[in-house]
Amino acid sequence: MLSLGLLVVAMVTRAPWLHAALVVVCLVAILVGARVEPRLASRVLTLPVTFIVLGALAAAVSIGNPASDAVWSFGPFWSAPASIERSVETVGRSLAAASALMMLALTTPMTDLLTAARRAKVPATMVEIAGLVYRMLFVLLDVAGNVRATQEARLGYTSARIARASVASLLSATLRTAWVRAQRLGEGLEGRGFDGALVVTPRAQNVSVPFVGLSACVVLALGVVAVMTR
Repeated sequence: MLSLGLLVVAMVTRAPWLHAALVVVCLVAILVGARVEPRLASRVLTLPVTFIVLGALAAAVSIGNPASDAVWSFGPFWSAPASIERSVETVGRSLAAASALMMLALTTPMTDLLTAARRAKVPATMVEIAGLVYRMLFVLLDVAGNVRATQEARLGYTSARIARASVASLLSATLRTAWVRAQRLGEGLEGRGFDGALVVTPRAQNVSVPFVGLSACVVLALGVVAVMTR
């Protein structure tokens, strides 16, 4: 409720200060409420934040002949107030939405998400693909880590030329392992009479009524403010 509610509010509002408030609420929920380690949270948020910043720069900067209302220009690059305003809005909304999704990812086990997707009548094929990709990611990360450790032990990164060759070998070994593991997984499922559904046994959960009520109040209050500031 809290994550998806804040995501909807982030999509509705256009006020930069409200986007900042949503980010703060998400960070408080992650670091204080869920007690996620700051180092883990920063690592998870680094990639989406980098992507958002690069996208904002692309939206703010234009290439070609500067317009009459351009606020600055450097060679073929220039920017106008409208593009800067659009870029700021994009950054705020994207950061708020990404924070809400990262809160869901950092606080909710994947088995619960898959179970919720099945209850929400999400097509079974999409749920199975999501589960398989989630499982294979850990296999590939483990293989990549082992190959990288072996290469470092054999001085595979002592120079730029050797490092490029080592990275190419690392990618090749990881992709080859992914293909082999996928084949073995398919053969194993067929041998066990796979009928098209990898059902995960849901775990028992105790619903916190105070937390649900507080989440509903926070989402409702921010939603009202978002509607009033449109």
